[in-house]
Amino acid sequence: MLAKGNFMNLATSLGIYAAISKELDGHLLFTGSETFYICFDCFTYSRLHAQFHLWAAMEPECSNHAFNVVSGDTESWQTMGPKLAKRVGFKVPANQFDIPLDKDAGSMIDVALNPPIVEAAAERRLEGRIRPGKDNKEST
Repeated sequence: MLAKGNFMNLATSLGIYAAISKELDGHLLFTGSETFYICFDCFTYSRLHAQFHLWAAMEPECSNHAFNVVSGDTESWQTMGPKLAKRVGFKVPANQFDIPLDKDAGSMIDVALNPPIVEAAAERRLEGRIRPGKDNKEST
């Protein structure tokens, strides 16, 4: 099942990424870290997910509760990635994590050392309440 017009849907996102990759350089590289590529992730069958949403919407006892539903299927991108690539006519380069990224790529940006809220902390009376990220020594 594919949720048409839902670009948060993983299948839609992968399809768009594959189409763009084919036009740019023909490589279908994994966009995450090597660690995430080899570890296992959980996926949910779309019909189970839909049934769960119907149940949660119709069941009065579900009101004001948070839920997470998975069907228990686990897969690694290391196994699934090459299968997907083959299905759409790509090959996954064995050295994909060693290929240098294009420095001019539109998705490459320098990330601010402090979260944006730190810049506005004084206006919102939040000084000293915003903690720096794990790579930052101190908020300013």
